[in-house]
Amino acid sequence: MKVLESPTARVLLDLCAKGSARDWHGFVGSGASRWLQSKELLEVESDLDLSAPYRPMNISFPKLALEYFMITGAQVDQEIIDEPQLPLMILQVDGTGSMYRVVWESVKDDRPPLELYIHLISHASRCTGPGSVVYRCQPQNIIALAGLLPHQDEILMRELNLGYAAMRNILPEGVAVLDWSMPIPIHIGMPMTEPMLQDMKKFVGHIGEKISNHEVVVLIGEGIICTSDNVQVVFGITCSTERAAAIRLKMLAADRD
Repeated sequence: MKVLESPTARVLLDLCAKGSARDWHGFVGSGASRWLQSKELLEVESDLDLSAPYRPMNISFPKLALEYFMITGAQVDQEIIDEPQLPLMILQVDGTGSMYRVVWESVKDDRPPLELYIHLISHASRCTGPGSVVYRCQPQNIIALAGLLPHQDEILMRELNLGYAAMRNILPEGVAVLDWSMPIPIHIGMPMTEPMLQDMKKFVGHIGEKISNHEVVVLIGEGIICTSDNVQVVFGITCSTERAAAIRLKMLAADRD
């Protein structure tokens, strides 16, 4: 079975298409990943290049050793979902958890290493195993609400509850807030310098700490990371969080506390 025809790819790309239709995606910093199950690997194994060389990650993820992941990039649009130039790839982590190799990709991928590492640290820190999904996107209302408030987990969750009381049930662990802390710009397609690498390691570590105890992490001024054990829950959580933020922003605009 061709990768793009597999049920796994269709579900993951459909998630991104729905997010794109809601204007949740930017040029970079958006996409979804899935920790592949054995049966999902069997569906696409004939397409995989298991002779591909490994690349160093400069960060170790022992929990992910020898596991496979399907990852999308940004700019997935419903109108082009059947076109061959989709930014989709399958990668495998090596036995030490410190290297990876791309065993299939729809196009040559120029995503910055940071995007890949955010997905992997989220899987390693939060997800329970194969079948889990990480979704990174940029819903405008939650970004705006988080930017207006003191950068504290409890305060943001309180404001979301004021907008939509069901958030207590949807996110029983609350929501985490993290300042964007990459002071050195990472340019697409450019190699990382040593200072950039050190900044990236530190920032990714902070994401791992936050997401280990929360399904949703808001990166101030940048977007959100949402994790769950399936695509439907990830999409529902993202929709509910954005809806609660939109309601609360309208209340604040009307000067209603």
